[in-house]
Amino acid sequence: MAVAGTVWAPTVNALYCFDDQRSYARPVLTDERFANLLEEAEREQWTQMAQAPDPIVMPQTAFLVENTESYVDSVARNTRSAQAAGIPVALGTDGGPAGISTQLELELLVTAGLTPSEALAAATLGGALALGTEADVGRIEVGKLADLLVLRADPTIDVRSCREIEWVIQGGVAHAPGDLALTAR
Repeated sequence: MAVAGTVWAPTVNALYCFDDQRSYARPVLTDERFANLLEEAEREQWTQMAQAPDPIVMPQTAFLVENTESYVDSVARNTRSAQAAGIPVALGTDGGPAGISTQLELELLVTAGLTPSEALAAATLGGALALGTEADVGRIEVGKLADLLVLRADPTIDVRSCREIEWVIQGGVAHAPGDLALTAR
């Protein structure tokens, strides 16, 4: 796989999206930085999911619910094996609100055994390798294109620090993160 240029994107959070939807909705709603990104109608939908008395499972994925933890363990093992074999890891998501699912995936990659630095590399260089754009993006280097986040804490110590965004530098212009959230709607 490494020789063929394969990039491994485990999309761990997708497994949780297929599980009981309440287990995905609760952390989104309890983190103010995530909840504030949701439109009012989305927030209401997520609140109803989080407060549901019974598990919410899509019928077509019900078989995964019974085996989610063993499946997550398998994906974690495969991710570590791919990395040990020299196969680049990329961050990917298949579900959840944009931006929020990326943050959760960073954390799940660390839970799967990557260091915070390795998870950050998966989110940056790994994505560039997967798209074949590593000559232009994926690292902070002279001559490369870059949109940057200025964080309040060191994400190489705790990847959850990626939620603590001070500034977004996009196209060479600094923005407060709330300003961009408003324009994304």
